Amino acid sequence: MFAAAVLLAIYSTFGPIAQTERVIYTVTPSGSVLERVVKDDRSIAPFALAESPYRIAAVDIDGDEVLYGTAVREKLTSVAIPPDGFYSRTTLELVDTGAVHSILRVHEGGGVPQTLISGLRGVTELAHDASWIYWVEPSSGLVTAPAADAALRRIDKSGLVVETVASGLTIPYNNQHPFVLAGDDVYVSSGGRLLRISKSGGPARLITTTFSGSAIAMVGDVLYFSCGGAGAVALQTRTDLILGALALPIYAGAISILAAGPGLVIAESSSGSTGLVYRQWHLFGECPPAASVTFGFTAWGSRYGLYFMDPLSAPPIAIDDRGVWMRDQREITFASPPEACSRRRATRH
Repeated sequence: MFAAAVLLAIYSTFGPIAQTERVIYTVTPSGSVLERVVKDDRSIAPFALAESPYRIAAVDIDGDEVLYGTAVREKLTSVAIPPDGFYSRTTLELVDTGAVHSILRVHEGGGVPQTLISGLRGVTELAHDASWIYWVEPSSGLVTAPAADAALRRIDKSGLVVETVASGLTIPYNNQHPFVLAGDDVYVSSGGRLLRISKSGGPARLITTTFSGSAIAMVGDVLYFSCGGAGAVALQTRTDLILGALALPIYAGAISILAAGPGLVIAESSSGSTGLVYRQWHLFGECPPAASVTFGFTAWGSRYGLYFMDPLSAPPIAIDDRGVWMRDQREITFASPPEACSRRRATRH
């Protein structure tokens, strides 16, 4: 039986979702209800742990406590061009942009949520180590023009000490997994750059460039990020050396890394044609530099007139040893648990 900490070290998640070996904690499509879903047992109905007047944008599990944070919500308006025409003009507005957001915690079995910290502009990812809870307060403004005012912050688990680890970052609100914890450091995707920052603060070290707004994921000591047309890239965090690039199975650019596990990565791609935009998710092998495609799939691919795409259309994703979860449903079941590249190569020899 995997403890939650062991499972999280082997498999990563994306968006407002967290997991243990038996349970998924995620949000309903409205984003306002945090629910507990028992894995692979349809006889047990999802259980609502908490509700929020704001969009729940980040979820983490720490022992028997579920942490969650809220952030801005999108409001979409589409107008046909001409009336009843094929094309449309779509505009996006942000709602709840003030310092009205919080990080809360609730017992995994239910109860009254307790506020850990409030007065935030938003929370787009949560993570923890033995002593601290970390989050990103995202950039103000739309995805197309995020301001350089995002911050990586942390609070001790007593709720008494709050620190800013790094400020002046460029992390749009739609980046649902912009940082990973790695020992004494934090890797952050900010403004088309991959940065390494000490948990105790100090100057950020530039590691490499990325696709602007790319989410990142880490399994063991290997970190994955996207580089557009170059596909998904694997980085060895012990040395900060690039291990190799993983090409996508279609002609498209990798725009984000959604999740990773032993021997596999889920990357997001985007491509367009006249008046339409396609968003796809691809699950493929991660043994760089000669990666072979496991298989690809399209889920909730969205198409908008005049190349517009809802920035938050990617669903919460979690990988475990039995398959891939998207929100509260297991979308893919593995025939056998994934194996890390090193173990796979040893087996072949």
